[in-house]
Amino acid sequence: MQLIEKQVIIIIKIVFVNFYVLNLILKINAMNNTISYKGFIGSVNYDFKKDLIYGKIQHIQDVVKYKTEFAADVKKVFIKAVNKYIRDCKQSNKRIVKTYNGRFKLYIPTTLHQSAFSYAIAKGISLNQLVQKAIEREIEAA
Repeated sequence: MQLIEKQVIIIIKIVFVNFYVLNLILKINAMNNTISYKGFIGSVNYDFKKDLIYGKIQHIQDVVKYKTEFAADVKKVFIKAVNKYIRDCKQSNKRIVKTYNGRFKLYIPTTLHQSAFSYAIAKGISLNQLVQKAIEREIEAA
C-alpha cells in the first residue's frame, strides 16, 4: 500500500474515532445532533473540508456560534459559549431566552393541507386543533 493511501486511511480512522468520542462525551441526540446545557440547546455539525466541529446555540434572539478541531472539546466550547451569552445578556439587561407567542408558519403540500382540513372537519375540530394534537402526540412519543 502506498504512503498516500495509508495516510488517507489514518485520516478516515481519526475522523470516525473523533465522532465516536464526541458521541460518548456529549451523548449527542442522534436524531438531530444536538447537545444541551442549562436549558440551552446547541447544534453539532462537522465540516469535512475545514476539519472542524461547529455549532450554534438554538432558540435565542442572537446568533452565538462555537467551533473546535477536537471532538473532546465540543462540550467545553459549547458551555463556554452559553455562559458567555448568559453573562452578556445580564450585563446588557437583555432577555436571555427567546419567547414564543404560540404562532408559527407551516408549509405543507396543498394536497396534505386539503386532506388535513377535511379530516379536521370530519372530527369536529379546527385545523389548528388537529395540528396541535399531532405535535403533542409526536412529543409524547419521543
